[in-house]
Amino acid sequence: MVSTLVDAAAPEAPTGDSVPPESGDARAFDEASILDAVSSSDAAGVLARLLDLRGSVELARALSARVIPSYVTDDPEMPKRIGASVRAELGAIRSYTLRTIGRWTGERSRLPNAASVHSILAQSGVLERRTPRSIAQVTESIWSPFASEASNEVTSVVRQVRALRKEIGPDLVALGPDAARVERLDVLLAAATEEKIDTRLLRLVPAAKAPFEQALGAAIEALASQAQVVDVAPWFEARGPVRGAVASLETIVLAALDFEAQRIYSLVNAAVALFGRDAARGDA
Repeated sequence: MVSTLVDAAAPEAPTGDSVPPESGDARAFDEASILDAVSSSDAAGVLARLLDLRGSVELARALSARVIPSYVTDDPEMPKRIGASVRAELGAIRSYTLRTIGRWTGERSRLPNAASVHSILAQSGVLERRTPRSIAQVTESIWSPFASEASNEVTSVVRQVRALRKEIGPDLVALGPDAARVERLDVLLAAATEEKIDTRLLRLVPAAKAPFEQALGAAIEALASQAQVVDVAPWFEARGPVRGAVASLETIVLAALDFEAQRIYSLVNAAVALFGRDAARGDA
């Protein structure tokens, strides 16, 4: 069951060229919690569990040597450009994601609506004989299309944000040896943890099913045997069971997006801060 949302630990307030987080807070769920596994306080533990002894030795060896980038920028404006680019790209991903989610219940949506749900009810015979099995079958018929869309969207937003992370890698490396070392560490941590992160993110969608089953079951029980489309329409309104399920799935998709975006913001903030240190020390 999807339970109370909790705010992810916010990074230090950005200063100078640092990249501020998006207006939407990164969020996670108590059940199948993302933060329990991959928060900054637990990152080392996750890494230790996922890497074998050989991997741990290789990680230590990789990080012990100073990274010497093939190119280091001398442009003091580059951190600002990186930050602006990251903000713009993540903002565009978020806007597109919100438009996609909005189409789930739009007029042209191929997902269940009041008319198609009424048809499902009528064809299933659940209005005449309401057994736990028939109610469960109807619930699955309504839930599955929305859940499939949400799972696909979680996968999509994660893929888009990680593609952006790869794109900015060379720019971060060009900020200097210390920034390059942080970028390398982020790559190693991602390789060790992303599979587990993906598994936990995708578990959030099925976790939202139980409260939907309960709410829809009660709504079906309350229908008259001769119920019409107009009687089903309230299920898609703000307090209806279908709209409630869609809202939960929407929150899950945005939680996945915000979580991945926060990882980039933290990385860029760290790299930008180290650019100043490299320059002051004369390494850049």
